Amino acid sequence: MSLIHAIEILNTRGPQVIEVCVPGMQGPPGKGVDAVGVHGGVFFTDISPNGEGNVGNKIFTEDGMTLIECSSTTPNVVAHIFAITGHTRYTPIITINGEVVPLIQQADRPTFIGTLPVTLDDSGSLTVKHEDGAEHSINILTDAPPQILSAMFIGNYPGVQTELKENDVMRFRVETDIPVIQLEVENFGAFKPFSSNVSGTEHEFMGTIANRGNVAQEQTFKVRVQKETGAWSDWFESTNTVILNNIYPSIVVNSITYPVNQSALKDNEEAIINHSVSNFDTINYTSTQLNILNSTTYESTKSVFRIGGTYNINTNNLVILANRIANDASSSYSTIVRIAHAIPIININSPSRLRSGGNLGTSPQNHTITITANQHLMSAPSLDAPVGTWQGTGFSGTAGTWARTLRIHDNDPKGTFTFTNLQARSLSNQIVNVISNGSNYVVGGFVFRILTIPAYPVRSADIGTVVVNTSKIRCTNLSKGLSGSLNFQYQSSTDNAINKYTILNSNEWYNCDGPNATSNTTGTMQIELEEVV
Repeated sequence: MSLIHAIEILNTRGPQVIEVCVPGMQGPPGKGVDAVGVHGGVFFTDISPNGEGNVGNKIFTEDGMTLIECSSTTPNVVAHIFAITGHTRYTPIITINGEVVPLIQQADRPTFIGTLPVTLDDSGSLTVKHEDGAEHSINILTDAPPQILSAMFIGNYPGVQTELKENDVMRFRVETDIPVIQLEVENFGAFKPFSSNVSGTEHEFMGTIANRGNVAQEQTFKVRVQKETGAWSDWFESTNTVILNNIYPSIVVNSITYPVNQSALKDNEEAIINHSVSNFDTINYTSTQLNILNSTTYESTKSVFRIGGTYNINTNNLVILANRIANDASSSYSTIVRIAHAIPIININSPSRLRSGGNLGTSPQNHTITITANQHLMSAPSLDAPVGTWQGTGFSGTAGTWARTLRIHDNDPKGTFTFTNLQARSLSNQIVNVISNGSNYVVGGFVFRILTIPAYPVRSADIGTVVVNTSKIRCTNLSKGLSGSLNFQYQSSTDNAINKYTILNSNEWYNCDGPNATSNTTGTMQIELEEVV
């Protein structure tokens, strides 16, 4: 009866006392595997190392359930067993070398698994016993691990280096007593960890240097190898050392000093790079826009002069490269020396028409005037407007966009006017007076208001400001329609005409609708009027 057959019986009939005969299971002395009085079943299913070491060369039965033989590099192993209930008790007592194995029942069946740490004797034989007579023995052969005979660094440091930094490479050689299939370097000493498939007994590799700090120190490396059975050697530390030092040059730029009242260069002006560099042997300053005096000599206040570039405040144009020879460690620092050689281009943006207010119960109108420059400006620009009143103390903004409010009153003149006296200062202290676009602005139109027409025979009323464009006037006679109905239309003469009006002296509204005008006997007629943008 096979193990699988026994389990099938247990699954179909439920827990009961049965006689189990399995290849490899031994009965009492003098009895075969089918001997009467041997009940239950117990089997080794695996052997694993207890701690360090390796168990390999495992041979199982055809069903893969029972371990027949294996080899081990260590006498300290863990035995894994599988047991079937016997007739004495449901949970059997299982022992190895007289020590009871703790058991865990498997779900819904009278079978159990367990593990027990054991120490092998010189015979290498191990027997597990069931209290109802079944037992199973296996032989565990001694598997000698491979031995590393030597491990050392070979070859020279890269270039002219006398120290190694992280990610440098260094050749090393390992020799073993027997052919091996795997080599592993520990994350220790000089090297970062890695592993590789190998063959034979002599092995050379390039190891990658680790970061072990910024102080020069001698470092070894550790390596181990594995043979075909799976057995690993002990870790072996190299017999020679290399010097590691991961220190790099340090570059710190504290500030850049420009000419007085400037924050950028023009022409061939000079700037001073205030900086410090440490842990270096050689240094080099490079730029395509700057001439650098003594470009291979360190000076904490380094002079540079503009030789190119029209406007650059965003792109790095100076590179400082420092190198430490011992470990060939290089540090690079890029910074920008700002250049504003070109003169800024100034544009002014204002509304298409600046309407007025302030009379007849209306408020003066505020309009935003914006100055834009194609460069950052050193400070707020200034500008004069011949008509209107600037609000606040000046233009506000940042970089190349600045704005200020211009207030227009009904009493201000209407028409087209020109901004004057522009003062815009570049980062290199170039003063710009020319307005490239938007130098003119238009004052025209007025905000919505209500006019009260005196009693007839008066037919007109003061608008409170000057009309610029009669085609843009919107008018509603509230005595003839609802607010906003725009029921009165402009005509150029004072001729009588129904639902018509005209403008007198550019600032008076006149009712051309005779019947409507004569009906205003109380002086309460009201007119809604505005000149739109």
